[in-house]
Amino acid sequence: MAREAERTVDMHAAETAKNADTTPHAGQAKALAALSWLHFLNDGAANFLPGILPLLLVSLHRSPALAGGLMAALLIGQGLQPLFGYWADYIGGRSLVMAGFLGTAIGMGLIGADAGFVPLLGALALIGVANAAFHPPALAAARTLERASQGQGRSVSVFLVGGELGRGLSPWLVTLLVAGFGLDHLWLLSVLSMTSLVLLRRSIPALPVRARPERSLQWRGKGRPLGALVTFAALRSLVTYALVTFLPLLWHQQGGSVRTGALLIAVIIVAGIVGNLAGPGLARRFGRQPLLAGSLLVAAGLLAVTLSAPWMFAWPLLAVIGVALFAPIAVTVVAGQDIFPENRSLGGGLALGSANGLAALAMIGLGGVADAFGLEATLWITAGLAVLAAAVAGSRGLAPTA
Repeated sequence: MAREAERTVDMHAAETAKNADTTPHAGQAKALAALSWLHFLNDGAANFLPGILPLLLVSLHRSPALAGGLMAALLIGQGLQPLFGYWADYIGGRSLVMAGFLGTAIGMGLIGADAGFVPLLGALALIGVANAAFHPPALAAARTLERASQGQGRSVSVFLVGGELGRGLSPWLVTLLVAGFGLDHLWLLSVLSMTSLVLLRRSIPALPVRARPERSLQWRGKGRPLGALVTFAALRSLVTYALVTFLPLLWHQQGGSVRTGALLIAVIIVAGIVGNLAGPGLARRFGRQPLLAGSLLVAAGLLAVTLSAPWMFAWPLLAVIGVALFAPIAVTVVAGQDIFPENRSLGGGLALGSANGLAALAMIGLGGVADAFGLEATLWITAGLAVLAAAVAGSRGLAPTA
Protein backbone atom coordinates (compact mmCIF):
# COMPACT_ATOMS: atom_id res chain seq x y z
CA MET A 1 0.00 0.00 0.00
CA ALA A 2 1.22 3.51 -0.69
CA ARG A 3 2.73 5.40 2.24
CA GLU A 4 -0.03 8.00 2.21
CA ALA A 5 -2.73 5.33 2.39
CA GLU A 6 -0.90 3.62 5.24
CA ARG A 7 -0.80 6.91 7.10
CA THR A 8 -4.54 7.33 6.60
CA VAL A 9 -5.28 3.84 7.88
CA ASP A 10 -3.15 4.51 10.94
CA MET A 11 -5.03 7.75 11.61
CA HIS A 12 -8.36 5.99 11.22
CA ALA A 13 -7.30 3.28 13.65
CA ALA A 14 -5.69 5.62 16.19
CA GLU A 15 -8.78 5.98 18.37
CA THR A 16 -9.40 2.23 18.47
CA ALA A 17 -5.76 1.11 18.71
CA LYS A 18 -5.80 1.49 22.49
CA ASN A 19 -8.83 -0.76 22.68
CA ALA A 20 -7.60 -3.23 20.05
CA ASP A 21 -3.81 -3.58 20.20
CA THR A 22 -3.25 -2.88 23.91
CA THR A 23 -6.30 -4.69 25.19
CA PRO A 24 -5.43 -8.12 26.61
CA HIS A 25 -5.84 -10.85 24.04
CA ALA A 26 -8.58 -12.48 26.14
CA GLY A 27 -10.61 -9.28 25.93
CA GLN A 28 -10.22 -9.19 22.16
CA ALA A 29 -11.22 -12.84 21.92
CA LYS A 30 -14.34 -12.19 24.01
CA ALA A 31 -15.36 -9.24 21.84
CA LEU A 32 -14.76 -11.20 18.65
CA ALA A 33 -16.68 -14.19 20.03
CA ALA A 34 -19.63 -11.93 20.91
CA LEU A 35 -19.63 -10.35 17.45
CA SER A 36 -19.40 -13.75 15.78
CA TRP A 37 -22.29 -15.18 17.84
CA LEU A 38 -24.49 -12.20 17.00
CA HIS A 39 -23.48 -12.63 13.36
CA PHE A 40 -24.48 -16.30 13.59
CA LEU A 41 -27.94 -15.41 14.89
CA ASN A 42 -28.40 -12.45 12.56
CA ASP A 43 -27.49 -14.30 9.37
CA GLY A 44 -29.35 -17.40 10.51
CA ALA A 45 -32.53 -15.34 10.89
CA ALA A 46 -31.93 -13.75 7.50
CA ASN A 47 -31.08 -16.82 5.43
CA PHE A 48 -33.37 -19.66 6.41
CA LEU A 49 -35.73 -18.97 3.47
CA PRO A 50 -34.11 -21.30 0.87
CA GLY A 51 -34.69 -24.30 3.12
CA ILE A 52 -38.47 -23.82 3.23
CA LEU A 53 -38.93 -22.44 -0.30
CA PRO A 54 -40.29 -25.75 -1.66
CA LEU A 55 -42.94 -25.76 1.06
CA LEU A 56 -43.80 -22.10 0.46
CA LEU A 57 -44.11 -22.53 -3.29
CA VAL A 58 -46.38 -25.54 -2.84
CA SER A 59 -48.57 -23.74 -0.30
CA LEU A 60 -48.78 -20.64 -2.51
CA HIS A 61 -49.34 -22.71 -5.68
CA ARG A 62 -46.55 -20.81 -7.42
CA SER A 63 -43.80 -21.75 -9.91
CA PRO A 64 -40.03 -21.55 -9.32
CA ALA A 65 -40.11 -18.04 -10.80
CA LEU A 66 -41.48 -16.82 -7.46
CA ALA A 67 -38.42 -18.25 -5.69
CA GLY A 68 -36.24 -15.61 -7.33
CA GLY A 69 -38.71 -12.89 -6.38
CA LEU A 70 -38.87 -13.94 -2.73
CA MET A 71 -35.10 -14.15 -2.51
CA ALA A 72 -34.84 -10.71 -4.14
CA ALA A 73 -37.25 -9.26 -1.54
CA LEU A 74 -35.05 -10.72 1.19
CA LEU A 75 -31.71 -9.69 -0.28
CA ILE A 76 -32.26 -6.44 -2.17
CA GLY A 77 -31.97 -4.38 1.00
CA GLN A 78 -28.30 -5.40 1.09
CA GLY A 79 -27.74 -2.71 -1.52
CA LEU A 80 -28.18 -0.13 1.26
CA GLN A 81 -25.03 -1.30 3.04
CA PRO A 82 -22.81 1.46 1.60
CA LEU A 83 -25.20 4.13 2.90
CA PHE A 84 -25.33 2.56 6.34
CA GLY A 85 -21.55 2.13 6.20
CA TYR A 86 -21.05 5.82 5.42
CA TRP A 87 -23.38 6.73 8.27
CA ALA A 88 -21.82 4.28 10.72
CA ASP A 89 -18.44 5.98 10.69
CA TYR A 90 -19.99 9.28 11.71
CA ILE A 91 -22.25 8.15 14.53
CA GLY A 92 -19.84 5.60 16.01
CA GLY A 93 -20.74 3.48 19.01
CA ARG A 94 -22.79 0.28 18.90
CA SER A 95 -26.27 1.60 18.13
CA LEU A 96 -26.37 0.73 14.42
CA VAL A 97 -25.14 -2.83 15.01
CA MET A 98 -27.78 -3.31 17.68
CA ALA A 99 -30.60 -1.73 15.66
CA GLY A 100 -29.82 -3.85 12.61
CA PHE A 101 -29.64 -7.03 14.67
CA LEU A 102 -32.95 -6.21 16.39
CA GLY A 103 -34.67 -5.52 13.06
CA THR A 104 -33.61 -8.91 11.73
CA ALA A 105 -34.96 -10.66 14.83
CA ILE A 106 -38.29 -8.86 14.55
CA GLY A 107 -38.59 -9.69 10.86
CA MET A 108 -38.02 -13.36 11.64
CA GLY A 109 -40.96 -13.35 14.03
CA LEU A 110 -43.19 -11.50 11.56
CA ILE A 111 -42.63 -14.18 8.91
CA GLY A 112 -44.03 -16.72 11.34
CA ALA A 113 -47.20 -14.64 11.76
CA ASP A 114 -48.57 -16.01 8.46
CA ALA A 115 -50.54 -12.84 7.71
CA GLY A 116 -50.50 -13.24 3.92
CA PHE A 117 -48.31 -12.79 0.87
CA VAL A 118 -47.88 -9.00 1.01
CA PRO A 119 -46.94 -8.95 4.74
CA LEU A 120 -44.50 -11.78 3.95
CA LEU A 121 -42.77 -9.56 1.39
CA GLY A 122 -42.71 -6.73 3.94
CA ALA A 123 -41.11 -8.93 6.59
CA LEU A 124 -38.49 -10.14 4.11
CA ALA A 125 -37.75 -6.54 3.10
CA LEU A 126 -37.39 -5.54 6.77
CA ILE A 127 -34.85 -8.30 7.29
CA GLY A 128 -32.91 -7.14 4.23
CA VAL A 129 -32.73 -3.52 5.38
CA ALA A 130 -31.85 -4.56 8.94
CA ASN A 131 -29.03 -6.71 7.57
CA ALA A 132 -27.76 -3.74 5.64
CA ALA A 133 -27.62 -1.75 8.87
CA PHE A 134 -25.90 -4.52 10.83
CA HIS A 135 -23.08 -5.60 8.57
CA PRO A 136 -20.92 -2.52 7.75
CA PRO A 137 -20.43 -1.32 11.35
CA ALA A 138 -20.06 -4.91 12.57
CA LEU A 139 -17.38 -5.55 9.93
CA ALA A 140 -15.60 -2.35 10.90
CA ALA A 141 -15.80 -3.36 14.56
CA ALA A 142 -14.26 -6.73 13.72
CA ARG A 143 -11.46 -4.98 11.83
CA THR A 144 -10.57 -2.95 14.95
CA LEU A 145 -9.72 -6.23 16.66
CA GLU A 146 -6.88 -6.98 14.22
CA ARG A 147 -3.63 -7.45 16.10
CA ALA A 148 -1.59 -7.09 12.91
CA SER A 149 -2.83 -4.26 10.70
CA GLN A 150 -0.81 -5.55 7.75
CA GLY A 151 -2.86 -8.76 7.64
CA GLN A 152 -5.46 -9.63 5.05
CA GLY A 153 -8.32 -9.75 7.55
CA ARG A 154 -8.07 -12.60 10.07
CA SER A 155 -10.51 -11.09 12.58
CA VAL A 156 -12.86 -10.22 9.73
CA SER A 157 -12.60 -13.81 8.56
CA VAL A 158 -13.44 -15.20 12.01
CA PHE A 159 -16.38 -12.80 12.25
CA LEU A 160 -17.64 -13.95 8.85
CA VAL A 161 -17.43 -17.58 9.96
CA GLY A 162 -20.17 -16.87 12.51
CA GLY A 163 -22.43 -15.61 9.75
CA GLU A 164 -21.61 -18.53 7.49
CA LEU A 165 -22.53 -21.02 10.21
CA GLY A 166 -25.82 -19.20 10.66
CA ARG A 167 -26.53 -19.15 6.95
CA GLY A 168 -25.49 -22.76 6.50
CA LEU A 169 -27.31 -24.34 9.43
CA SER A 170 -30.45 -22.19 9.61
CA PRO A 171 -32.17 -23.53 6.45
CA TRP A 172 -31.93 -27.06 7.84
CA LEU A 173 -32.71 -26.19 11.47
CA VAL A 174 -35.64 -23.94 10.59
CA THR A 175 -36.97 -26.58 8.19
CA LEU A 176 -37.00 -29.06 11.08
CA LEU A 177 -38.75 -26.51 13.30
CA VAL A 178 -41.36 -25.66 10.69
CA ALA A 179 -41.96 -29.30 9.81
CA GLY A 180 -42.42 -30.19 13.46
CA PHE A 181 -44.28 -27.19 14.88
CA GLY A 182 -45.22 -24.83 12.04
CA LEU A 183 -44.18 -21.36 10.92
CA ASP A 184 -45.95 -19.73 13.85
CA HIS A 185 -43.17 -20.95 16.18
CA LEU A 186 -40.47 -18.86 14.52
CA TRP A 187 -40.95 -16.34 17.32
CA LEU A 188 -38.87 -18.66 19.52
CA LEU A 189 -35.81 -17.83 17.42
CA SER A 190 -36.61 -14.12 17.71
CA VAL A 191 -36.61 -14.43 21.49
CA LEU A 192 -33.24 -16.20 21.40
CA SER A 193 -31.78 -13.37 19.31
CA MET A 194 -33.16 -10.60 21.52
CA THR A 195 -31.93 -12.29 24.69
CA SER A 196 -28.44 -12.66 23.22
CA LEU A 197 -28.38 -8.98 22.28
CA VAL A 198 -29.27 -7.92 25.82
CA LEU A 199 -26.57 -10.13 27.33
CA LEU A 200 -23.78 -9.28 24.86
CA ARG A 201 -24.44 -5.64 24.00
CA ARG A 202 -21.52 -4.35 26.10
CA SER A 203 -19.09 -6.76 24.43
CA ILE A 204 -19.68 -5.21 21.00
CA PRO A 205 -16.66 -3.01 20.15
CA ALA A 206 -17.69 0.64 19.94
CA LEU A 207 -16.63 2.48 16.81
CA PRO A 208 -15.17 5.97 17.24
CA VAL A 209 -17.37 8.95 16.42
CA ARG A 210 -16.27 10.72 13.23
CA ALA A 211 -18.34 13.88 13.09
CA ARG A 212 -15.33 15.67 11.55
CA PRO A 213 -13.14 13.17 9.67
CA GLU A 214 -9.42 13.73 9.33
CA ARG A 215 -9.70 13.32 5.58
CA SER A 216 -12.69 13.75 3.29
CA LEU A 217 -13.90 10.86 1.19
CA GLN A 218 -11.77 10.51 -1.93
CA TRP A 219 -13.34 9.15 -5.15
CA ARG A 220 -10.76 10.23 -7.72
CA GLY A 221 -8.99 7.32 -9.39
CA LYS A 222 -11.06 4.70 -7.58
CA GLY A 223 -13.77 4.06 -10.17
CA ARG A 224 -11.94 1.31 -12.04
CA PRO A 225 -10.84 -0.84 -9.07
CA LEU A 226 -14.15 -0.25 -7.29
CA GLY A 227 -16.17 -1.18 -10.38
CA ALA A 228 -14.18 -4.36 -10.92
CA LEU A 229 -14.43 -5.30 -7.24
CA VAL A 230 -18.20 -4.76 -7.04
CA THR A 231 -18.77 -6.62 -10.34
CA PHE A 232 -16.76 -9.60 -9.16
CA ALA A 233 -18.41 -9.64 -5.73
CA ALA A 234 -21.89 -9.34 -7.27
CA LEU A 235 -21.27 -12.26 -9.62
CA ARG A 236 -19.86 -14.38 -6.79
CA SER A 237 -22.92 -13.56 -4.66
CA LEU A 238 -25.27 -14.34 -7.56
CA VAL A 239 -23.66 -17.75 -8.07
CA THR A 240 -24.07 -18.49 -4.36
CA TYR A 241 -27.68 -17.27 -4.22
CA ALA A 242 -28.60 -19.28 -7.30
CA LEU A 243 -27.09 -22.45 -5.88
CA VAL A 244 -28.78 -22.26 -2.48
CA THR A 245 -32.11 -21.27 -4.07
CA PHE A 246 -32.46 -23.53 -7.09
CA LEU A 247 -30.49 -26.62 -6.07
CA PRO A 248 -32.92 -27.63 -3.26
CA LEU A 249 -35.82 -26.95 -5.64
CA LEU A 250 -34.25 -29.25 -8.23
CA TRP A 251 -33.69 -31.90 -5.56
CA HIS A 252 -37.33 -31.65 -4.47
CA GLN A 253 -38.53 -31.65 -8.09
CA GLN A 254 -36.69 -34.92 -8.66
CA GLY A 255 -38.32 -36.59 -5.66
CA GLY A 256 -36.01 -35.66 -2.78
CA SER A 257 -37.28 -34.57 0.64
CA VAL A 258 -37.38 -30.93 1.73
CA ARG A 259 -35.23 -31.68 4.78
CA THR A 260 -32.47 -33.29 2.71
CA GLY A 261 -32.68 -30.42 0.22
CA ALA A 262 -31.99 -28.02 3.09
CA LEU A 263 -28.92 -30.11 3.97
CA LEU A 264 -27.53 -29.38 0.49
CA ILE A 265 -27.44 -25.72 1.49
CA ALA A 266 -25.77 -26.57 4.79
CA VAL A 267 -23.04 -28.53 3.01
CA ILE A 268 -22.23 -25.62 0.70
CA ILE A 269 -22.20 -22.88 3.31
CA VAL A 270 -20.74 -24.71 6.30
CA ALA A 271 -17.94 -26.11 4.14
CA GLY A 272 -17.41 -22.52 3.05
CA ILE A 273 -16.02 -21.81 6.52
CA VAL A 274 -12.84 -23.56 5.47
CA GLY A 275 -12.58 -21.29 2.46
CA ASN A 276 -13.30 -18.18 4.50
CA LEU A 277 -10.59 -19.00 7.01
CA ALA A 278 -8.09 -20.03 4.33
CA GLY A 279 -8.82 -17.13 1.97
CA PRO A 280 -6.72 -14.42 3.69
CA GLY A 281 -3.70 -16.70 4.00
CA LEU A 282 -3.95 -17.84 0.37
CA ALA A 283 -4.24 -14.22 -0.73
CA ARG A 284 -1.06 -13.35 1.15
CA ARG A 285 0.80 -16.27 -0.41
CA PHE A 286 -0.43 -16.14 -3.99
CA GLY A 287 -1.95 -12.67 -4.32
CA ARG A 288 -5.52 -11.42 -4.35
CA GLN A 289 -6.21 -11.83 -8.05
CA PRO A 290 -5.06 -15.48 -8.33
CA LEU A 291 -7.12 -16.35 -5.26
CA LEU A 292 -10.27 -14.64 -6.54
CA ALA A 293 -10.04 -15.91 -10.11
CA GLY A 294 -8.92 -19.43 -9.21
CA SER A 295 -11.65 -19.98 -6.62
CA LEU A 296 -14.45 -19.09 -9.05
CA LEU A 297 -12.97 -21.28 -11.79
CA VAL A 298 -12.90 -24.20 -9.37
CA ALA A 299 -16.52 -23.52 -8.41
CA ALA A 300 -17.60 -23.38 -12.07
CA GLY A 301 -15.86 -26.61 -13.00
CA LEU A 302 -17.17 -28.57 -10.03
CA LEU A 303 -20.70 -27.28 -10.52
CA ALA A 304 -20.60 -28.58 -14.09
CA VAL A 305 -19.45 -31.98 -12.80
CA THR A 306 -22.18 -31.97 -10.13
CA LEU A 307 -24.89 -31.33 -12.70
CA SER A 308 -23.58 -34.14 -14.88
CA ALA A 309 -23.10 -36.78 -12.18
CA PRO A 310 -25.61 -38.76 -10.08
CA TRP A 311 -26.81 -37.12 -6.86
CA MET A 312 -24.77 -39.54 -4.73
CA PHE A 313 -21.59 -37.78 -5.90
CA ALA A 314 -22.98 -34.28 -5.29
CA TRP A 315 -22.27 -34.06 -1.58
CA PRO A 316 -18.44 -33.95 -1.60
CA LEU A 317 -18.46 -31.82 -4.75
CA LEU A 318 -20.78 -29.27 -3.15
CA ALA A 319 -18.51 -29.11 -0.11
CA VAL A 320 -15.54 -28.14 -2.29
CA ILE A 321 -17.72 -25.67 -4.20
CA GLY A 322 -18.61 -24.07 -0.87
CA VAL A 323 -14.92 -23.72 0.01
CA ALA A 324 -14.23 -22.11 -3.37
CA LEU A 325 -17.17 -19.70 -3.25
CA PHE A 326 -16.45 -18.40 0.23
CA ALA A 327 -12.67 -18.11 0.07
CA PRO A 328 -12.89 -14.65 -1.61
CA ILE A 329 -15.31 -12.97 0.84
CA ALA A 330 -12.98 -11.68 3.55
CA VAL A 331 -10.42 -10.74 0.90
CA THR A 332 -12.95 -8.66 -1.08
CA VAL A 333 -14.17 -6.91 2.08
CA VAL A 334 -10.62 -5.94 3.02
CA ALA A 335 -9.96 -4.86 -0.58
CA GLY A 336 -12.97 -2.54 -0.40
CA GLN A 337 -11.77 -1.15 2.91
CA ASP A 338 -8.34 -0.56 1.39
CA ILE A 339 -9.87 1.36 -1.54
CA PHE A 340 -11.52 3.68 1.01
CA PRO A 341 -9.15 3.70 4.00
CA GLU A 342 -10.71 7.01 5.08
CA ASN A 343 -14.07 5.25 5.59
CA ARG A 344 -13.70 1.52 6.10
CA SER A 345 -17.40 0.95 6.78
CA LEU A 346 -18.25 2.44 3.40
CA GLY A 347 -15.55 0.41 1.66
CA GLY A 348 -16.71 -2.83 3.25
CA GLY A 349 -20.32 -1.98 2.50
CA LEU A 350 -19.56 -1.37 -1.17
CA ALA A 351 -17.62 -4.61 -1.49
CA LEU A 352 -20.25 -6.71 0.28
CA GLY A 353 -23.58 -4.91 0.46
CA SER A 354 -23.89 -3.26 -2.94
CA ALA A 355 -22.70 -6.48 -4.57
CA ASN A 356 -25.35 -8.46 -2.68
CA GLY A 357 -28.01 -5.96 -3.70
CA LEU A 358 -27.10 -6.25 -7.37
CA ALA A 359 -27.09 -10.03 -7.10
CA ALA A 360 -30.54 -9.90 -5.49
CA LEU A 361 -31.91 -7.93 -8.44
CA ALA A 362 -30.40 -10.45 -10.84
CA MET A 363 -32.16 -13.26 -8.94
CA ILE A 364 -35.48 -11.97 -10.29
CA GLY A 365 -34.17 -12.57 -13.81
CA LEU A 366 -32.84 -16.01 -12.92
CA GLY A 367 -36.23 -16.90 -11.50
CA GLY A 368 -37.74 -16.11 -14.89
CA VAL A 369 -35.08 -18.22 -16.57
CA ALA A 370 -35.93 -21.13 -14.24
CA ASP A 371 -39.60 -20.78 -15.12
CA ALA A 372 -38.93 -20.69 -18.86
CA PHE A 373 -36.10 -23.20 -19.26
CA GLY A 374 -36.09 -25.26 -16.09
CA LEU A 375 -34.03 -25.48 -12.93
CA GLU A 376 -31.19 -27.56 -14.37
CA ALA A 377 -30.63 -25.13 -17.27
CA THR A 378 -30.56 -22.26 -14.78
CA LEU A 379 -27.83 -23.96 -12.78
CA TRP A 380 -25.77 -24.49 -15.96
CA ILE A 381 -26.07 -20.75 -16.58
CA THR A 382 -24.91 -20.24 -13.00
CA ALA A 383 -21.73 -22.18 -13.80
CA GLY A 384 -21.17 -19.79 -16.72
CA LEU A 385 -21.60 -16.81 -14.38
CA ALA A 386 -18.85 -18.23 -12.17
CA VAL A 387 -16.51 -18.31 -15.18
CA LEU A 388 -17.43 -14.69 -15.93
CA ALA A 389 -16.61 -13.75 -12.32
CA ALA A 390 -13.19 -15.40 -12.68
CA ALA A 391 -12.56 -13.34 -15.84
CA VAL A 392 -13.41 -10.13 -13.98
CA ALA A 393 -11.09 -11.12 -11.12
CA GLY A 394 -8.25 -11.58 -13.60
CA SER A 395 -8.77 -8.17 -15.22
CA ARG A 396 -6.43 -5.25 -14.78
CA GLY A 397 -9.12 -3.31 -12.95
CA LEU A 398 -8.90 -5.64 -9.96
CA ALA A 399 -5.17 -5.19 -9.42
CA PRO A 400 -4.13 -5.44 -5.77
CA THR A 401 -4.43 -2.27 -3.71
CA ALA A 402 -2.38 -3.46 -0.79
